Amino acid sequence: MRGDDPGGRPDAPCLLTVTDLSFAYGESSAPVLTEVALTLRAGEALGILGRNGAGKSTLINAILDIVPGRRGGRVVLGDANDGNAADTGAARRHVGVAGQRISLYKKLTVAENLTHAARLVLPRRDVAAAVGRAVEDFGLARVARTPVHRLSGGWERLSHIAASFVHAPRIRFLDEPTSALDFETRSRLVVLMSRWREAGDAMIVTSHYPEDIEEMCTHVAVVSGGAVVGVGPLRDLLGGYHSELLVRVDAPAGPVTLRAPAPKTAAEAAEAFAAWARDPDHGRSGIESVRLTSRNLREIISMDPDLRGSVVENE
Repeated sequence: MRGDDPGGRPDAPCLLTVTDLSFAYGESSAPVLTEVALTLRAGEALGILGRNGAGKSTLINAILDIVPGRRGGRVVLGDANDGNAADTGAARRHVGVAGQRISLYKKLTVAENLTHAARLVLPRRDVAAAVGRAVEDFGLARVARTPVHRLSGGWERLSHIAASFVHAPRIRFLDEPTSALDFETRSRLVVLMSRWREAGDAMIVTSHYPEDIEEMCTHVAVVSGGAVVGVGPLRDLLGGYHSELLVRVDAPAGPVTLRAPAPKTAAEAAEAFAAWARDPDHGRSGIESVRLTSRNLREIISMDPDLRGSVVENE
């Protein structure tokens, strides 16, 4: 995966390499993932796209080797070509996982949960600072002393994500992170993810909401039938579907909207306007507005559920 944006520099260090990854839930079961290959660089946020049952959550579980089953291939943290690389089991401190299931102790306060999570990974001398930073970054001061069982669903989810990342890992996995979040809390998470990317952290995100992928991610991986069929910058995926030129015309019978493929040159735009002007139905009418629209991810998935029109390719 590479791109020209700040979150996808080709010279950025490689933080995760997945090679020929396969996974089956039992020794005699058919693989649910086959020959998955991914490379994640510092500053990239990879969104996993695919229909329900395509294997999005299974892909995260297989990369992290956290569910029983038969796993093949190799997962490496760091550049596989240098001496600092390590298999996932040897470098857990550099990884944080915020799964779909809330992993908090209900009777403990938010601060106590953060402290417990930090102690599992960090030296004791670093725990207090890490907890304070998490409370500030996630805006948890007002609920820090509140037992988890008294939190709303949104505060509980945010506290869960904060506990998952209290040790400031370089690689962050977020499985359906915006579930139960209100608009304000979701916006805070989007801002935080942008800061993490700027700091050089990398993320893998799954979501049922296309808006999450579009706002949070720099890259996408399309999962279909247990395989990753496309990987690349998000802008390439969006650019693979034609934009439209919308012209609002104040016609004699009332306003009408004219649609045409977005012109690529000034000459194409001039010809489109000339053709409309020659049309007797609206040639003498005034143009009320002109707008160039791009496809958003929700529209693309609606018209092409399998993303077969995508120009995203493995790199």
